[in-house]
Amino acid sequence: MQDLDAAGEAIFADVPQDDPAALTAAERRLVEENQATLEQLEEAAPPEIAEDVATYVAGFRARAQGEPYDEAAASAAEERILTFEEGACPTTE
Repeated sequence: MQDLDAAGEAIFADVPQDDPAALTAAERRLVEENQATLEQLEEAAPPEIAEDVATYVAGFRARAQGEPYDEAAASAAEERILTFEEGACPTTE
């Protein structure tokens, strides 16, 4: 997750937050450039959050392609992943 977060910060650093097309392009770039990281996340996910990671990654990929996805489910999965990280990985920021 830290690698993906760092890549996202770098890609989104200069993207205007009020430009939907630029945001979508940046998300698409993030997904395209980090396919291996996304696959590693899914493969390495502990059983407690494996389903949430799959839901989050699927939503992330769909959003980046401008495809419909269950935003509420993806957001809820992300929250559970972050909560798990806080408890299991106290050194993550």
